[in-house]
Amino acid sequence: MLNNDPMQPVSSQISALTDLRPIARPKKMRCLYPNQFSKIALCITVAILVIFNACYQLDMDYVPTPPQLRESNWYSEFIIDETNLQGIYGNQDVDSVIFTYATNIADETSFWTLLDKIARDHHWKALPVEDNVRRYERIIPRTENIRYHSAEEVRIACRSETMTITVAWVQADELKLPEHFPKTGPEGSFAREVIWPKFNEARGR
Repeated sequence: MLNNDPMQPVSSQISALTDLRPIARPKKMRCLYPNQFSKIALCITVAILVIFNACYQLDMDYVPTPPQLRESNWYSEFIIDETNLQGIYGNQDVDSVIFTYATNIADETSFWTLLDKIARDHHWKALPVEDNVRRYERIIPRTENIRYHSAEEVRIACRSETMTITVAWVQADELKLPEHFPKTGPEGSFAREVIWPKFNEARGR
């Protein structure tokens, strides 16, 4: 636009109009590319899942009480002439418990003899002994009213000096009729990573 100042030469005003310099563009803001968004979203998702899983696991863990242990239809047959029954660990997601007690049976040989008979009466099958631990398993086929086959394993240790008995029991639901308690899958992995190590710790190994 021409200046209305009559004292300024017209040539200067025309020069001002024709001196058009490039306007500096604003600096571009740094943008996150799609793959960067994906990495951030993945990290956030993993963090949420880890926190959720930890909270869920804490909610599923519990310590079984002596009445709960005695009244169970799953493993109470392994509580024999007991005193000082104590729950150590239980999980409500993967059905499992660990407990200990002192038996009034005089010696280890008599205890194992009675235990073997009771186990057979309750349809438990003896497995090979490992590291002085007696192992039993029980497979229960599903029925019209039960959707899954059941596979159980129980491990029992006896400390002969004090006749202290430590028991760990875990149960798995299976769609296909299993031959043994699973070593893989949710229940098998949980038993391997949580139940058996806790059992060994409780029995002093």
